[in-house]
Amino acid sequence: MNDIGVGARFIVTLVLCCICYFPMNNFRFSKKFTNLCLWTFTGIIITLNMFLIIVTGNETLSGLLLFSVGIPYFVLILLLSKGPAAQRIFNFWLWINVYLMLMTLIAICKYFFIKNYILEILVIIILFSTYYFLYHSFLKEKHHRIMHELKINWWIVSIIPVLFTVTFRNICVLPGALSQNPQNIPKAIMLNLLMLSVYALMFYTFKTATETAEKEQAAQDLEMQLALQKQHYKEMADKNQEGIIFRHDARHRNMLLLSLAKNQKLDKIKELLQKDIASISQLSEKVYTVNSMLNAVLTEHISRAEKKGLTVKSDIKFSKPLVIDETTLCVMLSNLLENAVYAGKSFLEIAIKQNKNQLCISIKNDYSEKTACDEQGNYISTKQAGSGFGLKSVRFALEKSGGFLRVEDDGTIFNVFASIKNQ
Repeated sequence: MNDIGVGARFIVTLVLCCICYFPMNNFRFSKKFTNLCLWTFTGIIITLNMFLIIVTGNETLSGLLLFSVGIPYFVLILLLSKGPAAQRIFNFWLWINVYLMLMTLIAICKYFFIKNYILEILVIIILFSTYYFLYHSFLKEKHHRIMHELKINWWIVSIIPVLFTVTFRNICVLPGALSQNPQNIPKAIMLNLLMLSVYALMFYTFKTATETAEKEQAAQDLEMQLALQKQHYKEMADKNQEGIIFRHDARHRNMLLLSLAKNQKLDKIKELLQKDIASISQLSEKVYTVNSMLNAVLTEHISRAEKKGLTVKSDIKFSKPLVIDETTLCVMLSNLLENAVYAGKSFLEIAIKQNKNQLCISIKNDYSEKTACDEQGNYISTKQAGSGFGLKSVRFALEKSGGFLRVEDDGTIFNVFASIKNQ
């Protein structure tokens, strides 16, 4: 193949690799800035390698690709992407394995029926486009979800794609030379089948582990909600019992009031009435909303906040009946309020309002302890027994229900705004 054919194939392959590989990563900068960096860098890499083809000839290009393409892109992605370094390294070597599989198929096609570089480029476009479609349609969301939620040692997992790459290089030859070494094609096919089998098993295992973790978290949330309900009903029962005793003692109090009135002891009457009013206030059930479950959650956490000494302001106004799952809403609200009460320094503000078809929740509190975030920028628990799943589970539940979560933190005041569809 002449230098023009090699150059054209290289440019097409590199551009397609970028299009397929970049979406596997999460980037720390804006999409516009990231794309500008990535494609400017790609232009520089293409120019450099075209110069190498012209100066050294196309025979030496394959031996220089590690230094003229592989390592520069590896460093660039590490700089631009976010998340644990082990995950980013795993993604890079995973893509190298995908690339080896695709190029093996191209080499086999080249050996059997491809006779010119135009047809080879067409096959490259078809295979890479097919992979791109399959990844975005069926794998991208699951891949990112696994990388985000699965807590495993990704350094150890990264060894798998590295070993496959080294094994491919030692047992076979690189895909670009397979058409000239047809005796290695059966080995390459077997190794590709092994890679597919291992990655299919890994994907299934990781997916199952992620779903299991979500179910366990959901079960914990439900247990927490049930405990809240039990506590609320116990408090209601205790207040009811106190009410019975209060009413039983009413006759004796009335006789005492009558006696005090006959003796014109107005100060004593006033003192006794004030005590009765205070007792009645304590026995009264506060009603923030007509929804009993939601009211139980609000009553429990507001009571805890007041016992802690926080000044509580609540503004609960929504006329539409709840269409969204009641338990899901209560678990989310309970998670948010638990965090706010725990961290609260002097005040807690709660607002729940209906805005057209959206139920909007705002919870604001000041704090004194320093907040903590993980490598993805997600807030994590600073409690000694905290799991750190509070805001994560809320965000996941909201996004699953077509809502969203926004967190504002100015260093002294923490404001969480949640919106969920109620239609």
